[in-house]
Amino acid sequence: MTTAAVPAPGFADPTRDAQRAFRAILDALAHPARPYPVYGPAEPPGALGRGLAAVALTLLDEDCQVWLGGALRSDAETAAWLAFHTGAGTWHRRHRHARRPLGRRRVHRRVGAQCRAVPARR
Repeated sequence: MTTAAVPAPGFADPTRDAQRAFRAILDALAHPARPYPVYGPAEPPGALGRGLAAVALTLLDEDCQVWLGGALRSDAETAAWLAFHTGAGTWHRRHRHARRPLGRRRVHRRVGAQCRAVPARR
């Protein structure tokens, strides 16, 4: 009998850590040119990193679909970790509306946001 590996833990103190991360995310959205460190779980999947893991734990839920690109696309640990902690599903193809030019009059039911990890400036 094989047993599935249990994903690494999420936030150490889920309520307070999610509140801190949410506040940092809101501040970053309000002031996009300023750096805001977001501290996430101690053991996130390697390809995800602590900052993006904190964003995922704070903002994703079972109603979200996540597109994993780049190094995350081939990382099964990240997809399993996201599904376990957030309930979010993943897909590996971009949505057909993602390539449309901005400014179209048609409103789409699916809305997307992009999160990227940016190295801290020193």
